[in-house]
Amino acid sequence: MPPAPSFIPLSSAEQIDILEPVEKEQRFLRPIVIDGTNVALEHGKHKNTFSCRGLKIAIDYFLQKGHENVTAFVPLHRLERKNYYPFATDHFLLEELEKLGRVVCTPSRIVNDRRVTCYEGRFIVDLATLTGGVIVSNDKYRDLVEESEAYKKTIEKRLLIFCFDGDDFLIPKDPLGVNGPGVDEFLSMSATEKNLFSSAQPQ
Repeated sequence: MPPAPSFIPLSSAEQIDILEPVEKEQRFLRPIVIDGTNVALEHGKHKNTFSCRGLKIAIDYFLQKGHENVTAFVPLHRLERKNYYPFATDHFLLEELEKLGRVVCTPSRIVNDRRVTCYEGRFIVDLATLTGGVIVSNDKYRDLVEESEAYKKTIEKRLLIFCFDGDDFLIPKDPLGVNGPGVDEFLSMSATEKNLFSSAQPQ
């Protein structure tokens, strides 16, 4: 009499259940909305400058990761005036990025010889809220958190902090803490979420 098998054979149905691959949910890279002033000042802080090169480094980082929709906001006067304090370095890069559509200038105007500048933070948070984008900034936007529930959710759930080590742009692997999603998941959205934000945008 042959020895009893050391394993319990599976039925055909059970084998099919185990061998059938699990379809992975398709995910899409989120739009990136960069606080241009915050990034430029962070890169230039050791020399007390507005580093246009630092801003380009951050933009290029996300483009190289495959994000197609990358936008940085800076005040209009940064494009118009090179000598605005803190002084801008590599100003030609800012001009090039604006021509490429990667930098958007928030509006301002002169009233009685005084420049009136719109608050760029609201433009940043508003675009990220509208598109489901990630904000890149070390600003906490405390003044905007209480303005609306939509702003609050964006700032609490989709704000990406960063630092520079020389010319290396660095972001955390755990943007929402050790118990939160990894950075790849943080920077992406599901098909359902993508469709939701697309349908909410004006046509």
